[in-house]
Amino acid sequence: MRRARFHPGDLVILLRTQHGSEPGPAAKGIAPSRGGDLYSYVVETYAIVVEVTDDDELVLESKSGDRFRVRHDDLNVRRAGFWDRWRHHDRFPHTFDPKSA
Repeated sequence: MRRARFHPGDLVILLRTQHGSEPGPAAKGIAPSRGGDLYSYVVETYAIVVEVTDDDELVLESKSGDRFRVRHDDLNVRRAGFWDRWRHHDRFPHTFDPKSA
């Protein structure tokens, strides 16, 4: 099944795997490393599609201004649904300026 195409301005949720010694409150799926000093965990990043490149990569921007490049068919990226946008409206970037892309 082909995934829906993304367009600039679409709100998306990106699941990112991180590693660290102190997972924050937003961390999910926390698993300790073998030595026990570090943890791996997943964090949801709420972002907006800034650009879709010619080679089908998405340039995403978070509310804090961090940018990420991911493939359009990456299973860790999904379009934000109605409930996501309603429940987490304060976590998404509020404006999209195509000139800043």
